[in-house]
Amino acid sequence: MPPVRQNFHQDCEAAINRQINLELYASYVYLSMAYYFDRDDQALHNFAKFFKNQSHEEREHAEKLMKVQNQRGGRIFLQDVKKPEKDEWGSGVEALESALQLEKSVNQSLLDLHKVCSDHNDPHVSIWSHELYKMLCYFNCKMFLRISEDLKSESNPPIFNM
Repeated sequence: MPPVRQNFHQDCEAAINRQINLELYASYVYLSMAYYFDRDDQALHNFAKFFKNQSHEEREHAEKLMKVQNQRGGRIFLQDVKKPEKDEWGSGVEALESALQLEKSVNQSLLDLHKVCSDHNDPHVSIWSHELYKMLCYFNCKMFLRISEDLKSESNPPIFNM
């Protein structure tokens, strides 16, 4: 057992590794969306920029989880990252609908991680996952409110500009 490991249940360690994989998958999906909208036949550059930023956010979440895993004395076991379920994302609205479903999946997984850690009385990961969940909720609400406001307030919202 690593010298820094204390009260860190193996189920919590495994749940963090699963969450790392899911965050990397989400990053991969958003990267696919970004470069789909960057194509010459799509040319929706603000969508491309938006999804590229989302990809970076998800990768940063994975990196933060890896840091937590190391700080707790756990081991990082990276798995194959599944390819996105599609290569063509349709319209911007269709891609945003897919992004919303993906975010719901990531958020549910964070809730599951929080529960596993709470069930094993692991306050360190439990507190950390709660803070990450609040940050994600704030970010996602802000993101979708901005898009909604853009759609309501302008005939040519900034996200749709070429």
